[in-house]
This record gives sequence, C-alpha cells and structure tokens, in this order.
Amino acid sequence: MENAILIGEDSQQKGQKQRKSLLYLIGMILVLVGFFLPMGRLMDENYDIYIDGYALILNIPELGALFTLPIFISSVVGIISCFVGFPHIKLIRIILLIISMICTFITLCIVSFLTIMEFGVQVKGASFVVIFAGCVVSLFFFLKK
Repeated sequence: MENAILIGEDSQQKGQKQRKSLLYLIGMILVLVGFFLPMGRLMDENYDIYIDGYALILNIPELGALFTLPIFISSVVGIISCFVGFPHIKLIRIILLIISMICTFITLCIVSFLTIMEFGVQVKGASFVVIFAGCVVSLFFFLKK
C-alpha cells in the first residue's frame, strides 16, 4: 500500500513538471510567432510595407544581427530545450528568456526611435505585445511551484 502512495506522488510530481514545461513551451512559441508578426510599417511615396523580424534582419542588418536575430534564435532554442534534456536546463531556459526580453525591448526602442526621427517607420505593436506575452507565460515556468 505504501508503494502505491509513493508511485502516485511521483507521477503527480512528474505531471506537475510537464505542465510547467508546457507553460515554457507555449511562451516560447508565442515569442516565435511574435517574431513573424508586423513590428513596424515602412512608408514612402513609392512603397508601404509591413516589416516583421525577418524583414528587419534583411533591411537593417545592424539592428537585425544584434537584437532581432537573438529573439528568433533564443525562442527556437527554448522550444528545442523542451524536447531535449540538457544539464542545467533551468539555467539555460532562464538565460534564453532574458535574452528574448532584453532584445525585444531594445528592438522596440529602436523601432520607436525610427518613428520619432520620422524615417517613415510606424510602430505596429502586435508583434511586441505577443513577444512580451510569451515571455510572461514562460516566466510562469520559473515562478509556479
């Protein structure tokens, strides 16, 4: 009888870890989806296009290489970390989350600066909202007991 109770407690703890890991996975998927949503809008007399993270990497390589590309890389590695075991996985996941949050904030500031300087860029915040929502959902992985 005691063995049955121990087995039940063990499976309950395993289920709780899987739910927490699922929160992190959902958050990182939201970050990845937000990367491909419009971050801004380039307007000129010749064109009017919406730019996402991929377009920022192609059109503004300095911004893309330093701040936009790490958002994509950290979310993909975070998703992979949910399926593959690494030593110190929790530390790796929190580092990836911090990279996503910092790079998203800096990208938002730079795109906002381009708007203020009237370079023909308008901030369309759907991308940033989804990315920050994903970061918050992933944060629950670390806060929920």
